[in-house]
Amino acid sequence: MFKKYTGNEQFDLQINRFTRDYEDNSKVQADLKKIIPQLVDTKGWYKSWSQFAAKREKNGDYSIASNYYKAADFYLSTTDPNKQKMYDGFRENFYKGYHEFEFEQYDVPYENSFYRLLN
Repeated sequence: MFKKYTGNEQFDLQINRFTRDYEDNSKVQADLKKIIPQLVDTKGWYKSWSQFAAKREKNGDYSIASNYYKAADFYLSTTDPNKQKMYDGFRENFYKGYHEFEFEQYDVPYENSFYRLLN
């Protein structure tokens, strides 16, 4: 069910999308009560979601943190220096919180970095 949180249809759509799997999670619902008042523009969007992502990561709530990092990343431009940091936070927390099956990671060297493969 689509919930109206802010009155901004675009923000509300994204909030619903990023928190849909956590409708019954008391931690997420408590976070939303604090996050939503800060969502007045895209800067507030980034600041709020990234702060709560770090909080959830610190508390070991990796799946929640992963979604919050993804939300924080959503409105950042491709040139924003925080974009890679938010993506890395999303990815790292996703794998810390994902336990559906066993997998192995391989870092394959590529230019001055690496490409991570999952098997």
